[in-house]
Amino acid sequence: LCAVLYPGSAGGLRVTTFSDANCPNCRSLEAKLMARSDRLNLRFLDLPLLGPGSEVGAKAAVAADLQGKGDEFRTEMRRLSFAAPVLGRVAAAAKLNSTRLRSDMESPEVARRLLLVRRAATTLGVWGTPALTIGRTLIMGDLPGQVLDRVIEMESEQPMPPC
Repeated sequence: LCAVLYPGSAGGLRVTTFSDANCPNCRSLEAKLMARSDRLNLRFLDLPLLGPGSEVGAKAAVAADLQGKGDEFRTEMRRLSFAAPVLGRVAAAAKLNSTRLRSDMESPEVARRLLLVRRAATTLGVWGTPALTIGRTLIMGDLPGQVLDRVIEMESEQPMPPC
């Protein structure tokens, strides 16, 4: 579970978000997290729950990770309010090789990574998006900025147990 949620050992408070490409509350929460990214070690995991378009978005985001452009792809996905028909525009805006992206979307590696995320979500009892872990705390749903700041403050005061 730790390997999926918190790979590596970069500094900052560890925050992992389970998101769906078609979830408006996910976009809201992600914007709040990005505004606080200077003090957080952010990780976004794709958990497609809202139908076939969400599955396409998740596969594309993970395939973009394989090109080292996952963050850029997710930024453009949020900006353009992702839907499967705009996949090409999102990929171009993120400066991805679109031929490779479409090929990788159907690869065993993308399927494996999405399965790991689903298993992590199941282990944690995550049943919807957005969901996030902030340090040792699991939260379901979007949060007002003040509540998010308070949870970040509380978790920052506690040492993160090793994974």
